[in-house]
Amino acid sequence: PALAGGEGDPGVQDAPGGHRLQGGRRAPGGPMSLSPAPAPERPPPGGGDRRGLAPRALQALDRVIEGLGQLTDDASLPRNIRRGAQGALDELNRIGPAMDLKVAGTVGLLDELASDVN
Repeated sequence: PALAGGEGDPGVQDAPGGHRLQGGRRAPGGPMSLSPAPAPERPPPGGGDRRGLAPRALQALDRVIEGLGQLTDDASLPRNIRRGAQGALDELNRIGPAMDLKVAGTVGLLDELASDVN
């Protein structure tokens, strides 16, 4: 390999304005800025986004999360059951989708787990 500035060094061969493709010379916060985006606000663990849920629904959700947590920690259960319970917990704690979609996904996972012959 050629040394920088030495024989065989291609130098800077960018076309005029080529820096725009790389986003290196824009104003801070501009459309092609390389500054990191602010991190999204994360909800508290145990249920993902709980805004808008009735107190009774929150209590039920807490009981479900507690029960699934007990299943994942119970070493006497088969591994596939513990993994399924962990998958259901992960589904409930997902960030983004509405709670009804999370619950539907969790019910689907638990249904598959219940119908497993093992």
